[in-house]
Amino acid sequence: MKERIKSLNGERKVMLTVFAALLTVFTILYCVAAFRKGYAYCDELFLPREEGENTVWSGKLYGAKASFTVMPNNTVRFVWNNKTWDLYTVTEDPSAVPKSMKGSRSLQGIVVRCGEKVIFRGGMERGEAEGHKLFFLYKEDGTPYWEMSVSAGYDENAAERLVEPDVYTILDLLGGPSLSRRGNWLLWFVGAFTCIMGAVHVLYADEIFRWNMKLTLRGAEGAEPTELYAGSRFILWIAWAAVSFFAFIKGLQLIQ
Repeated sequence: MKERIKSLNGERKVMLTVFAALLTVFTILYCVAAFRKGYAYCDELFLPREEGENTVWSGKLYGAKASFTVMPNNTVRFVWNNKTWDLYTVTEDPSAVPKSMKGSRSLQGIVVRCGEKVIFRGGMERGEAEGHKLFFLYKEDGTPYWEMSVSAGYDENAAERLVEPDVYTILDLLGGPSLSRRGNWLLWFVGAFTCIMGAVHVLYADEIFRWNMKLTLRGAEGAEPTELYAGSRFILWIAWAAVSFFAFIKGLQLIQ
């Protein structure tokens, strides 16, 4: 194998190095990402750190720094782009349970406030699906609560409404959120497979060329590729490297 690599011309050695570097670097990045678990919010990953009794989840939203600070007294502070929202607080209130559901032992009456404003009052029921915690909320009249914080319209406050946490997010953070990570291993496999196929094609380019000629011509053992064919082959390798690169990048952007 060493002799074969030494015998390659300059452009083939470059492409072989590119494929090897792509596979090595992105495999390391995927392994690192697998151990960096955090809270998924708005298609971004917020990583935790402890500050005394508080847990701070930090990340970025639309290019600006953002953080959730979860305090032990059922309080959450949200900061985005150097703006601090009013404190979110959750208190238990048995009288908030819908009258039609008073007999449910799993339903808990709660009140969620942002500052002094009540943003939810009703019943909460906890659940779980595929390892992820779920919250089912019901208003005081017994109807399901589906409202989100984002409202329609575009003005100077539109960006703030896009990042503003809703009731489900606050409850999720206070209840100990399910952790996620970046990296889709299926896309890693696509990128790795493309790299390996590209490297094999670079190493055995002439053998592959002659094998293909044997399928259509007799006495193709001594055939040599033309400069035009060699040029098109180099373009193919570049295309494979690009496909591999974008598969790796897209996989790292996805949160699982």
